[in-house]
Amino acid sequence: MGSNATTEQESGTIDPAWKGLYKGGGLALILGGSLVIVDILVSSFVGGDAVGMNLSTEGLLQYIAVNRTLYLFDETLIVIATIPLIPGLLAIYHAVRNIGRGYALVGIGLAVISATLSIVAQAAPLALVSLSDSYTAALNASQRAVFVTAAEAVNALDNNTISQLLNAVGLLIITPVLMKSVLGKKVGYLALVVGILGLIGFSYSFVSTENPFFLFTLVLSIPWGLLAGYKLYRLGK
Repeated sequence: MGSNATTEQESGTIDPAWKGLYKGGGLALILGGSLVIVDILVSSFVGGDAVGMNLSTEGLLQYIAVNRTLYLFDETLIVIATIPLIPGLLAIYHAVRNIGRGYALVGIGLAVISATLSIVAQAAPLALVSLSDSYTAALNASQRAVFVTAAEAVNALDNNTISQLLNAVGLLIITPVLMKSVLGKKVGYLALVVGILGLIGFSYSFVSTENPFFLFTLVLSIPWGLLAGYKLYRLGK
């Protein structure tokens, strides 16, 4: 199997046994990228991204009480959009592993850990819905203060800084492998740019809480995921 995989990379042909993996991984990345686009459009034109409003914790609980459905939609959608990254990344690893197995294993491994941490962090805000309900039903200021404190603890979990660092490092490690792989140089160059922006964003987070680089990273991650997904899907056809 090892010699067949090597020949596959060198000749550009694909072992039929793995076409299902590539096709499924490609569709997963395309789905994830498409859902992120939908989430951005909803947040931009309809609202729902409470994080971008820089609300206080108490203000956030009040916002959720008024915009419960929209908030749930936005937060659930971004979690669902992140989940397909994991099978997509595993498919990328399999497609490029024989170019540089060590680099591919470490790079994709860090990216998978990053995606897993992101799912956990992005799922945390969903717990704020029940806290918002309790806050609204509270009878006095002291009771409301309890739920505000609990919400602050939940908000502390909603931190993607480490996840974004791991993703940036992982992409930079795997960039040389992507450049030489059947996925093509464009996928490699996009991974390089996203990785560099991710590192800049991580460093800038120590300077200011207003960090545009994370937004730039997210925006450029979309074409990277869509292109990588398309390439994988084509390999699986």
